[in-house]
Amino acid sequence: MKTFKAKDPDRAGRIRALIIEDDELQGEVLIRSLQSINRNLEIEWAFSIEEVLLAFVRAPRAGRNPYDLIVADVYLPGDKTGLDLWKICREDFPNIPFILISGMQTIDFMRKAFGPADGDNMLFPCYFQKPFAVDELRSVAEDLLKTYENARECR
Repeated sequence: MKTFKAKDPDRAGRIRALIIEDDELQGEVLIRSLQSINRNLEIEWAFSIEEVLLAFVRAPRAGRNPYDLIVADVYLPGDKTGLDLWKICREDFPNIPFILISGMQTIDFMRKAFGPADGDNMLFPCYFQKPFAVDELRSVAEDLLKTYENARECR
């Protein structure tokens, strides 16, 4: 896993994001996009879900989510997908904002991934189909981080 430190490392206001993307060019674009949101953003970049799950196991559970935002490609090397990680996070860390990205068709993918709507009010992740507008993803990520931070402050 690669780590990109915050440009203004203020420990108290530090924000942690995780990107899981096996394509180097796409990963670099995502990193630059997220770095432009907040100078206090520390980004970790993994290339597979298994790499992330190892980090989750090793990370101390200080009663806090390991990340403030996760952006994951759906199809990655290994046995697990970005969707598998979202489901794990939904169970263990239900409040983490999560963005899935993929080259799959949106409607077909969403039907296959989540099934029919069942009125459960399940929190679905944001989804971007590749190629996507980087500015739009950055805007959504920024809104998710603000909402997450406001909710955290209210607790």
